[in-house]
Amino acid sequence: MKPFLLFALVVVVISTLFQCKKTSDPVTPGGSTNPGSNTAVSGTTTAPSVTTATSPTVSGVAATSATVSAVIDGNGGAAISQHGFVYSKTSQTPTTADSKTELGSAAGPFPQTITGKLTGLEANTTYYVRAYATNDKGTGYGAVAQVKTGTAAATTGELSGTWVERAKFPADPRNDFWLVAVNDKVYLLGGYSAKQRFYDAWEYDPAGNRWTEKAKTAFTQSAIFFPPIRPLVANGKIFFPAGVGPTPNDVKANVHEFDPVANKWSVKGALPTGFDPGGTAAFVIGDKAYFAGHSSSTGFVKKVWEYTISSDKWTQKGDFSGPLSGGAIGASVNGKGLVIGASESGQPVSTLSYDPATDKWTSVSTRDYLSAGSSSKSLGFSSDKIVEYNTWTGQKYRDGIMPIVLTLDPLKVTPQLTNLLPYPKACDAYPESGLNMVHVGDRIFAVISNTKEAAKLTACDKEEMGKLYEFVKK
Repeated sequence: MKPFLLFALVVVVISTLFQCKKTSDPVTPGGSTNPGSNTAVSGTTTAPSVTTATSPTVSGVAATSATVSAVIDGNGGAAISQHGFVYSKTSQTPTTADSKTELGSAAGPFPQTITGKLTGLEANTTYYVRAYATNDKGTGYGAVAQVKTGTAAATTGELSGTWVERAKFPADPRNDFWLVAVNDKVYLLGGYSAKQRFYDAWEYDPAGNRWTEKAKTAFTQSAIFFPPIRPLVANGKIFFPAGVGPTPNDVKANVHEFDPVANKWSVKGALPTGFDPGGTAAFVIGDKAYFAGHSSSTGFVKKVWEYTISSDKWTQKGDFSGPLSGGAIGASVNGKGLVIGASESGQPVSTLSYDPATDKWTSVSTRDYLSAGSSSKSLGFSSDKIVEYNTWTGQKYRDGIMPIVLTLDPLKVTPQLTNLLPYPKACDAYPESGLNMVHVGDRIFAVISNTKEAAKLTACDKEEMGKLYEFVKK
C-alpha cells in the first residue's frame, strides 16, 4: 500500500509542475544582438533590431525637407544590406513599400545611430516616419515619429542677388578643374593650363574664408585622366575612375578615392575591360555608383556599369535607353538616378530617371532650347531641387548664367527657364573665360577659370582668373 501511495504522490507533483508552465520555451535567436519588438524570428537569426524605445529625432524641418535620426540596436546575426527611413502621409506604420531613403549597408558597431534627410516633401503636411534595416532574414522597423513640414515660401522661380568676392584661389589659374562640396566645404581638383596639367587638391572653408592645399594625388605628368568625369561623393569621401599610363595606349585605369578628413588618396580596384570613363554620366545611390554611357575606340556606347563602393566590385547593367552621346551630367534623389542633358544629334535634350530596383530608365522631360550652342554645365543641390547652371561663350545674346530648375518630387523641370544671372566678373560685362559653380548647402560659389590662349587674355581676364565669388541672395 505504501509503494502505491508514494507512486501516486509523485504523479500528482509532476502533473502540477506541468500545469504551472503555461507557455512554450521561446526560440533563442543567434548572434549577439537581441531582436526588438518589431523583429521577426526566423531560425537562428532575425531581421535587424531598430529601437522602439524612443521615436526618431527630427531636426531641420523645412517646407519640403526634414532630417531624422534613429538607432539600429543590432543586425540580428546577419549583415545589414540596406537601411534608412520609410515615410508616408497616409500610413501610420510605413514600410519599404512606401516612400523611403536608402543609406546602404550598415556594419556597426551597434547600437549605431543613423541619420537621413527626407526631401521632396509637401509643404504644411504631416508625415509618419520610422527607421528600417534589412538583412537576408527580413526587415526590422523602429518606432514612428510624426513630421509636420513648414509652410512654403512664395517664389517667382527666379534667383536675385549679387556676387560678393571671397578669398582668391591661391594656386596657378587653370581650366577644366572640378569643384566638389563635401562636409560643408569646397574641394577644387585638377585642371590644366596652356603649360601644364595639375594633379593637386585644394580645400575652401566658407566658415573661415580660406584655402588650404591638400595631399597631391599619385598621378604624374604621364597621367591621361585627372579626373575625366565629375567626381562623386559617398560617405564623406570623393572618388572617380581615372587612368594612368606613359602613353594613351598603356592605360591602367582604377577608381581613385580622396578622404578629406584623413587627407589621403587611395587607389581602388581596376575598371572593367573596355570602360573608358570619358563622357560618362555618373551618380550615387546608397552604396553603389552608376556610370551611364562612355567613350570607346569605335564611338560612344550606351553601356551602364554599377560600382559597389564597399566591396569595390563592378556589375554591368542594362543599356541606357535614351539619347546619349556624352556631355550629360548625373545626379540622384530619393533612391533614383538622373541623367540630365542627354542628347544625340538632331534630338531634343532629355532628362531620364533610373530605378535600380528594376534596372529601367524612364524619360522625365525633353527640351530643345539648350542645343543652340555650346555650354558648360554645373549642378547645384538644394533641399527640394536641383539647379543646372548653363554658361555660354561666343553668344553675346546669352549674356549671363541660365539656371534651369528641376524639382524633385514630382520629378520635373519647373520652371523651364529662370532669369539670367549676371556673370560675377566686375571688370568685363561679357567674359570669354569660363567659370565653375558649386552649391554648399544653399550657398552658391563660382571660381573663374581661363579658357583662352595666353595671347588673347585681356587685362580683365588676367585679373579675374582664380577669383572666388559667392552669390548672395536677396
